[in-house]
Amino acid sequence: MLPKYFLLPYPHATREMENVKESPTLFRTRASAIRFSKEYRLNTVVLTPSRPAALALATIYGIFILFIPFPYLPMSRHRIRIRYNKLGRLKFIGHHDLLRTFEALFRRTRLPLAMSSGFHPKVRMSFPDALPLGYESTDEVFDLELTETVDVDTLLADLNRQTLEGLAFLSARFLAEGEKKVRLISSVYRMTVVPELRTQTAERIASFLAETSVIVPKRSGKRVDVRVAVLQLVLDETTGELTVELQTQTGPEAGIKEVLAVLGLGKELFVTLFPQRVCCSIPQNNNRDNE
Repeated sequence: MLPKYFLLPYPHATREMENVKESPTLFRTRASAIRFSKEYRLNTVVLTPSRPAALALATIYGIFILFIPFPYLPMSRHRIRIRYNKLGRLKFIGHHDLLRTFEALFRRTRLPLAMSSGFHPKVRMSFPDALPLGYESTDEVFDLELTETVDVDTLLADLNRQTLEGLAFLSARFLAEGEKKVRLISSVYRMTVVPELRTQTAERIASFLAETSVIVPKRSGKRVDVRVAVLQLVLDETTGELTVELQTQTGPEAGIKEVLAVLGLGKELFVTLFPQRVCCSIPQNNNRDNE
């Protein structure tokens, strides 16, 4: 009678193995592993995500390994929506660097991450919109997939304990089954206009809002309608606070750069104007805690 083996599916290997066998056996396909387990009436089989992992386990424990490739491993997925901010010096790192930072934080906190399939598995997470380089934000959101549920308060505490200066995780909640992935419908930006430019800016805002269409070229050469994209454009002439709300569009989108260009403030970006995203709005049916 062949021995029983105990190992939880990837990425957890926490149960003890019993009745060690000397020579390892590798199966390259799911079908051959199933045939083997049925033929020898194995009650429990060992699942590993990759050939190197199977070889390592076989070498360490000297046991039979039923190798089932990663895409076929049974894995439950639980989606969690997390809100965070990105302030200070972190505004100088781009979106791809931020993704790598997140992955490092998730691994430090030992989260049960769901991974994509293929030769280079990636953490399964979804962002509705990448924050442009050089912008701060007090309200960002993304969806993360886990293989099992965790306590939300403990998750936030662990992430904030391991995080970098300027990156804080604000809230989290698990999504209901069938709930759609996060999607952005509008963003609100705020910045402060210097005193000598406030009167001129107020006049240009009034002229801009009176128009029904304002077409401007993007840096890529594509043309966009800035007026259609702007939902709100307000300047407080006392404090100089400029508030811009932009709706998400299909195809080429007008951004803060195009809005500032129309207002004659294009050259002031990152000189006297430092935009900060203060709100990411997503559909109400997608988000019970929409702010």
